[in-house]
Amino acid sequence: MTQTQSHPDSAPGVVDVLDGSRFQRFHVKAIIVSGAGFFTDAYDLTVIGTALLLIKPEWGLSTGQVALIGSSALIASAIGAVIWGRMSDVVGRKRMYGLAALLMTLAAIASGLSPNFMWLLIFRFILGLAIGGDYPVSGVMMTEFANVANRGRMVAMMFFSYVLGSIAGPAVALILLATGLDHSLTWRLLLALGAVPSALVLYARTKTPESPRFLAEIDEKRAAADLTAFTGTTAIATGSAHARPTLRQCLAAPGVWRAVLMTAGVWFLFDIAYYGNTISAPLLVKNVAPHASTMATVAVNLVLYAAFTVPAFAVTIWTIDKIGHIRLQVIGLVGMAAGLAAIALVPAVRNSVGLFVAAYGVSSFFVWFGPGVATMLLSAELFATSIRATAHGFAAGTAKLGAFVGAITFPPMLAAWGLQGTELVAAACCLAAAALSLIVPEPRGRSLDEIASSRLDERSPATPDPALPEIAARVVP
Repeated sequence: MTQTQSHPDSAPGVVDVLDGSRFQRFHVKAIIVSGAGFFTDAYDLTVIGTALLLIKPEWGLSTGQVALIGSSALIASAIGAVIWGRMSDVVGRKRMYGLAALLMTLAAIASGLSPNFMWLLIFRFILGLAIGGDYPVSGVMMTEFANVANRGRMVAMMFFSYVLGSIAGPAVALILLATGLDHSLTWRLLLALGAVPSALVLYARTKTPESPRFLAEIDEKRAAADLTAFTGTTAIATGSAHARPTLRQCLAAPGVWRAVLMTAGVWFLFDIAYYGNTISAPLLVKNVAPHASTMATVAVNLVLYAAFTVPAFAVTIWTIDKIGHIRLQVIGLVGMAAGLAAIALVPAVRNSVGLFVAAYGVSSFFVWFGPGVATMLLSAELFATSIRATAHGFAAGTAKLGAFVGAITFPPMLAAWGLQGTELVAAACCLAAAALSLIVPEPRGRSLDEIASSRLDERSPATPDPALPEIAARVVP
């Protein structure tokens, strides 16, 4: 038995345990449980493209109907991110954590059983709400369980699951198509299989405690007991937990609106470029290699995606807490812009499959060695606990609007302006986001409380939220 366990009075407080702990088993649990949600999110968002290729001739859908189904989850996810983010600060992370997983499970099954266009549209919209909701809750939960030294690395490890889901979606589609199953059964299986990982996530999240940082502001003794049980490290209620400031007090603090502008603005611009190119990627490959079949195009994109994103994540996990979170974001955005600009400005790149793959690969690498991870991390760590999920949800919701803008504008832009004009627009979005990234200070190496308290106006110190007893009644059984 350790000295800390023998003398509980000398044990650290909840925040001290979280901030000062080494990388431990409970961190791995948090990474897996939060990351599995992002795996499901990515799978559900990527498989719809292939599914629609099979649904369109079966149901005789118009181009407008196909576009509506394809974009419904993106629109809904913007709404879901804002709702789940705010509610996670009101009723707690754990409840909203589980609700997102439950809705993803039910909506995926229902999508696979859809009898017609209207029902599929409704179920994909519900699925999108849950996907959007999972962003702020999972991102914030992971950030709040992380220690100071490895916060960036842990969030990057969690979000790597999104890449795995993005690979799994097209891979499952190719496997099902290769089996020669009836096309109607194929697309139904493709959509319904999204329920498998989300059901596992739902079970795992019932075993995960409420965020200790969130709970400590409401019931510090309960937070200490839960954290001790979950981590195996003794924590006590020290009575030093910060007062829970109100939403108004947090928004009035110096620099908060600058942080909101940076996180939401950068994520919006980044997603325009990223989602626009991702959804348009088959068109881009077709433009360079017009004789490739549909399955070959899907396969080529899958190989390209995996070949560049997996190494990028490996480098990010290794370096993010050494380079700095904002610096990594800027490096990635500039790198993306360079790859996209090469496609736009160098004719040889646009006319050569090999050179095109190299330039597109550079851009893809810097997506994940950069803003792909940093936007998720910064949107959580720059805000006080009482508004962290609200702010993250707003940024994620704004990002999904950017994704929607990219999804609906890049295909017609490609048809009208070609690769040159399309990629120049994407590169410009990246450079604008890089410049916007510089308006807030670097948070690397600072505790979440230190980052938040540095913005609280000393002339108007935080006072306990008058609704605290009400919140405690909702959150603590």
